[in-house]
Amino acid sequence: MSKPRFDVEEPAFADLGGRRAIVPGDPAKSEMIRRITSADPAVRMPLAAAGPPLTDTQVALIRRWIEQGAR
Repeated sequence: MSKPRFDVEEPAFADLGGRRAIVPGDPAKSEMIRRITSADPAVRMPLAAAGPPLTDTQVALIRRWIEQGAR
């Protein structure tokens, strides 16, 4: 399995079969937000084996970054 890259625009904004990890300016359409806020442990990022879930503050920071264009 390849690891997602969010430090390079092309893979971060790429079409993932009708979804995009990051949709600049639109967190509601960004798969990243869906994953980091999911209640389903099988979907939630990071996976439990990788570490604890992000804090509310961290999620808010990522959401705001995406709202501002994800630059």
